[in-house]
Amino acid sequence: MEGLKTEPSTAMSSSLEPNEESKLQITVRDGEGGQMTFRVKKSTKMRKLMSNYCEKQGVAYGTYRFTLDGKRINENDTAETLQMEDGDCIDAFLYQQGGGSRAFGYKSE
Repeated sequence: MEGLKTEPSTAMSSSLEPNEESKLQITVRDGEGGQMTFRVKKSTKMRKLMSNYCEKQGVAYGTYRFTLDGKRINENDTAETLQMEDGDCIDAFLYQQGGGSRAFGYKSE
C-alpha cells in the first residue's frame, strides 16, 4: 500500500533505547501528602519540571518553592548539576511572603 510506513515492533527493545538511559523518574511531593511523578532528562532545566507541576496543580508558576534534601532548587539547575538519581523526591512548598509581627496585629513597644 502506498503511503503507509511500517516500523519494527518495539515490544522487545523499548527498555534499551539510548534516550531512556538519560531520563530519570523524579517524584514531587507536597506538604499535604500528594505526589506527582515526572520523567526528565538529566540535562533538562528544573524550570520545566516546576512549571509543569504548577500547571498541573492549577496555580501560577512561582506559587511553590522546590527543595531537594532541604536545599532550594533554582530554575536553571538540572538533574545532573543537582546529582539526582532515579527515584529521587523533590519537596514542593507553598510560597509564603511576609509574616512580620504586623501581619498578626502585634504592636511593638
